Amino acid sequence: MLKSNIYFSRITNLSSVGNFIAIAVLCGGASSFARFFISDIVQKKVRWEDPIHMSWLPSTCLGIPAFLAGALLTYVLVKVIIGEDYLNRNIFIWIFIGLLYGIFVPFMTGLLLPMGMFVMNVSIGVIELNKAFYFFLDAIVLAPTNAFTHGIFGVISGLICGMCLAVALGLMDRIQLIGSRWQLAVGIAFSAFMIIFSKFAPTPFLANFG
Repeated sequence: MLKSNIYFSRITNLSSVGNFIAIAVLCGGASSFARFFISDIVQKKVRWEDPIHMSWLPSTCLGIPAFLAGALLTYVLVKVIIGEDYLNRNIFIWIFIGLLYGIFVPFMTGLLLPMGMFVMNVSIGVIELNKAFYFFLDAIVLAPTNAFTHGIFGVISGLICGMCLAVALGLMDRIQLIGSRWQLAVGIAFSAFMIIFSKFAPTPFLANFG
């Protein structure tokens, strides 16, 4: 309990904009995490494969790069567009951010996925440790190509998640006067919902989001 109070006091000591950006980054990462797994199910359906959820190991090794891509992109977009100025922005600003996020997050995710695949293959023994360095370099070389191919097929699911993110950011912006605790609560609730929804919702239903 004491630790949670310490962490919360650190958050509330930030400026209102800094506090908002920190929560937005969490939401952006969770949205990208959800988008990746929904997009994977959609692609399996398109290829006439059984659209099933990934097991825990690939979910972890590939979900982390997806989360990091969304978190980084959200930080850049929110930081650049709203700067250090006041919040309480027009909803169309958040829609614009959501559109940019939806378009670019699949490409950024694709850029990081080869490294996640590398980590997964090393952990399960597909890649021997004495050859890991060469496969590590291979993952770096493949990143630009994978970013393009993954990005092209992930834009639709990206735009859907981008609009969800825009709604969440707009709501958090509106309730800033109530207090940062409510902003944090909305951000955590939204992030948890996106992650749980993408991993536990029925796959035939998720296959419609792409």
